[in-house]
Amino acid sequence: MAELRVDIPASLIDRAQRFADEHDRPIDAVVSDAIRRLLEHDAHTVFQISTAGALVEGVYSGAATVGVLRAHGNFGLGTFEGLDGEMIVVDGEVFQVRADGRVRVVSDEVTTPFAVLTNYEADREISARSLPDLAAIVAVLDRARDTDNVFFAVRVEGTFSHLHVRAACQVPDGTPLVEATKRQSEWIRDDVDGVMVGFYSPAYSAGIDVAGYHLHFVDARRSFGGHILDAGLREGTIGLQRLDHLEVDLPETAAFLNADLSHDARAALDVAEHEPEAGDVDTRADG
Repeated sequence: MAELRVDIPASLIDRAQRFADEHDRPIDAVVSDAIRRLLEHDAHTVFQISTAGALVEGVYSGAATVGVLRAHGNFGLGTFEGLDGEMIVVDGEVFQVRADGRVRVVSDEVTTPFAVLTNYEADREISARSLPDLAAIVAVLDRARDTDNVFFAVRVEGTFSHLHVRAACQVPDGTPLVEATKRQSEWIRDDVDGVMVGFYSPAYSAGIDVAGYHLHFVDARRSFGGHILDAGLREGTIGLQRLDHLEVDLPETAAFLNADLSHDARAALDVAEHEPEAGDVDTRADG
């Protein structure tokens, strides 16, 4: 048996010893079990700041920093304080796509009202080509999932024949999400190399998460991206990671604590997350 020496606060040692005494177990077994549970938990956990239902009601004030997010995952998505654009987290880097189309790397001090992250390790990868639209990509994902009732991280990397993406525009706190996304910017691009980042959430999680698939994108040059409205995959790899632990960090902000979150958020989320706006769309072919 290997030996590990670490500094632990005296208060934590006292708690561990009391637990060991109460359960008639050696303290080294208690500590080993705690470490094992922590490591296994992190490997299959989706960590979330706030809820999708709070976003629907316009709760956009920052609830956590990007620095906090980094401690919980290297892969994910979300938005920023004031609904200021789209968040994409790839390989530990956090990117912001703003409504003017700019993509920037985000510092640890920037805050978010909503984000979903995990430590990505694919359980299954599938080579795919000639998938003409998002429905075809989703069909492959659906066939690859072995259940509808747990969460999955989704990573699709390759050459996309076309992409239709959007970025939310910064709005005042309290603006309902359906109204806020009417001001979104949209772009269509053809022949783009990059990575699709997202999650599948079970239907029963609606209101806590975006039920179904929630997908963002950033290109290989980290110069174009956003929330995916449609996409076609010319050739690439589709990856899935099964996640059977959900950890939600609820905000302690006044906006969250005082919001009325009793409404059914599903219809509003469906409109805000999946329907394009009828306004101008930038259709330049370059990525």
